[in-house]
Amino acid sequence: MMGASIKRSISKSVLDRAASGLCLHCDEEAKKRGLCSRHYEQYRRAMQSCSAKERPDWEVEQIREGRVLNVHQIMEIRSKNIFTKAS
Repeated sequence: MMGASIKRSISKSVLDRAASGLCLHCDEEAKKRGLCSRHYEQYRRAMQSCSAKERPDWEVEQIREGRVLNVHQIMEIRSKNIFTKAS
């Protein structure tokens, strides 16, 4: 979902939260796509429950609503801080 982006009205708060290294939904450390392990598994299971045809639109909606980061967003956020290790 390279072209999907967070709604402008919530973008700053979502990106600030992601830059903090915390999950977008709780205070655990973010592991993948701005989510902790528990929330990433919930996201992954929900995506798998969608049909292959529905998945791209469903994923775009999750990104736009700030529920998950776009695949490359976390790398962009981390690359702005030269002292943050990329994982």
